Amino acid sequence: MRFPLRLLIAHLMKNWFRSLLTLISVFVAIAIFGFLRMFIVGMETSLEAAASNKLVTQSAISLFSHLPMRLGQDIADHQEVESSCHWTWFGGIYIDTSPDHIWGRFGCDPDEFRAVYGDEIDLPEEAWQEWRTTKTTCIVGKNVANREKFKVGQTITLEGDLFLGNLDLEIVGIYKSRTRAFDEDTLFMHWDYMNEVSKQNGGRHDRVSTWTILLDDEKNGPTLSARIDAANEASDHRTRTLNMRAFQSQFTSMWGNLPLFFTIIGTIVLVACLMVTANTMFLNARDRVREVGILKTLGFGPKRVMMFTLVESMILCVVGGALGVLAVAPMDGRSMMFVIAAVPPSTFVEGIAIAGLLGLLSGIAPAMMAMRLSIVEAVRKRA
Repeated sequence: MRFPLRLLIAHLMKNWFRSLLTLISVFVAIAIFGFLRMFIVGMETSLEAAASNKLVTQSAISLFSHLPMRLGQDIADHQEVESSCHWTWFGGIYIDTSPDHIWGRFGCDPDEFRAVYGDEIDLPEEAWQEWRTTKTTCIVGKNVANREKFKVGQTITLEGDLFLGNLDLEIVGIYKSRTRAFDEDTLFMHWDYMNEVSKQNGGRHDRVSTWTILLDDEKNGPTLSARIDAANEASDHRTRTLNMRAFQSQFTSMWGNLPLFFTIIGTIVLVACLMVTANTMFLNARDRVREVGILKTLGFGPKRVMMFTLVESMILCVVGGALGVLAVAPMDGRSMMFVIAAVPPSTFVEGIAIAGLLGLLSGIAPAMMAMRLSIVEAVRKRA
């Protein structure tokens, strides 16, 4: 005997508003799960994608303390160093200080930047050449360009705060990342330009944030790190040299044990959703006591009635869960709080599996109740 699909649809439509609210509750719960999972997976994949042949030298005092520019030559003199590139956080203000206009702004040397990071981003050759030859130009990531509606050839103004003075920058290229370890939410400009303007306005100058070191062999990383830090141990600019993965983990560690925190939140949300869904299915079962009796009178066996109730619960939850994970999908690849979001296929599978489990757990008790209900008792009862 075929499954009575039309009857199931009729049951769902009979209390359509209740069914819709149940579906929405599952949608919200699975969307929250997907968002939290997206953030956790993003942290993990960003760290896994970090280049093993790169080191980062920063201040031993704090990531936000600057180092003297002259340190770059000392680093380049080590034979294990294939090339190096300094980064300096400019900060500044674009339009206003609202979160919509906050994204990374760094000063660097274009030639050094390409030598160290050229294999991690896609940028047209003409953009590379124009950037390196014109001091007042910059390149921006695809996400920044989309958010701010930036176009190649457009000139923007950054108001300095850490480094004083206003910078007028022409956008000559929009880059795309080839790896999850490199985000698309950053603007890169000439360090010489920002340094010169800040110096003219009496601000800080001749200081940089970090150096990224490209190794000739990743096996030389630990010994080189120790040697660089030892050479600066007695100076006024003590250093801390880390591999790229350890360096990037500093940003995620700023937020504490987020995986545990998000897991607790996600569990609470799913338990609350389970209660809502189970309550809905019990209400449905209570409203359909006489219908169950009629179905059994027409030849529907106890197991078939139980399956009918379970399938109804599963459909509501799985559809809501599928919509929830689909709502999260567009976030893949976006940068959030120093983390590049990741929505792998496993997130879809997990989301729908959890939704199916919600449907099973919330429907099993009403289904068992319907299965055990006798025809006489069902027909006699009033909802």
